[in-house]
This record gives sequence, C-alpha cells and structure tokens, in this order.
Amino acid sequence: MTNNRLWLNAKSVYLETQGTWGICVGAADSATALHIATEMPYRGDKMRVASLGVLRAAGFDLVMVDEPPHAVLLLNAEPTGKTWDGWDRLRSLFTEPHVIPR
Repeated sequence: MTNNRLWLNAKSVYLETQGTWGICVGAADSATALHIATEMPYRGDKMRVASLGVLRAAGFDLVMVDEPPHAVLLLNAEPTGKTWDGWDRLRSLFTEPHVIPR
C-alpha cells in the first residue's frame, strides 16, 4: 500500500471514529492469511502479513470492528500526512506482498 493510500485509510478511520488514528486491516484469531484474504472484500490482488505479537512489540495495537476479520490497527501517533516516516516503520513489520489466490 502506498503512503498516500495509507494516509487516506488512516484519515477515513479518524473521521469515522471521531478521533482514533488507525488503518483498516483483516485479523482473526488462529486464522491463516489465506482465510482472512478470502473473507474480506480486498480491492487488490496482494496482501502483507504480520503477527499481532510483532505489531504489539513495536508499540501498535489492534481492535476488532464489527465481526472478524474486520479490524483497525491503531497507530501510536497521529500521522502527519503522506510523508510520515511511521508508514515505512509500519510497513517494515509486515512481510513482502503475497498474491491472493482468486
């Protein structure tokens, strides 16, 4: 996901939640990435994967929204726009993109 798309996603979450910075992600306890990918309406044909433990160790957290696998990855700081250096830090916690089988 490009910095611009991440920023737009974070801004959307902020507006919808009236003050919480985060990005929409897919997450489910004990589910494989393939299961999550097939359960969510992904627009793209690739996804990155990270464990909640890795994300929490880096200072991020996750809250489930609606029903799994819909979740919000909480940002630990207000992003300052498309050039925020936190995007690269966050991206480094995830694997390289995997193709989602259709």
